[in-house]
Amino acid sequence: MDIKAFLESPTQKGLEVVKKDDLIKIATRLNLTEVKQSMRKADIQRLIAGHYVEKKVFEKEVLKQFPGSEIAISEAQVQLAKIEAEREQTQLKIEAEREQKRLEAEREQNKLEAEREEKRLEAEQKKLETEQKLTQMKIEADLAMKQMELKRMELDSEEKEKQRQHELQMKRRSSESDSDDGFSASREVRLVPPFEEDQVDQYFQHFEKVAVSSNWPRKGWALMVQSVIKGKAQKSLFCFVC
Repeated sequence: MDIKAFLESPTQKGLEVVKKDDLIKIATRLNLTEVKQSMRKADIQRLIAGHYVEKKVFEKEVLKQFPGSEIAISEAQVQLAKIEAEREQTQLKIEAEREQKRLEAEREQNKLEAEREEKRLEAEQKKLETEQKLTQMKIEADLAMKQMELKRMELDSEEKEKQRQHELQMKRRSSESDSDDGFSASREVRLVPPFEEDQVDQYFQHFEKVAVSSNWPRKGWALMVQSVIKGKAQKSLFCFVC
């Protein structure tokens, strides 16, 4: 019999007609270490048949055609149990690895979700802090505006009071001037030349000529000048009238 042909395409009929020596060679090729030279042919056939049943090449019913001895059957059962245990252990290992990967993936997902939640909370905290800063800045700006407005009102009030005091002083001086030598400031004020701030020196020279030609008393010059002068020229007024 062609052993190679049997190994490539094992059949029940082929196993029945194989000689013992060939059976031993087949068992050796199949790594059936429990097969011994001293064993009966039927026992060897039983073990080889059992091997192919395990590999699902033969149906289990084939074993009925190769009953063998109790020893051979027991050894075949042990071999089957060993293979089944190895298969079960391999399956358990695969399932354990699969469960380990699932747990790792779940832990990674939980970690990512925790990081996302932490970033979200940080973003909300920063947003809240920014809103609080903007609110505080608005409050401070509003307060500064109110303080500036109050200060402006105070300055306006002071300016109005100064203006009122100036007008009273002008009226008083005008009244006093009207009583000296027939000089009336209220009457003569229309002759005062218009003030030009960019030509202060020339203006005072012009004013002096008008005052002299109009016979205004010198003590009334300051009153007349004050009626039209404004701006920085007021600082030069004292020197002019002294």
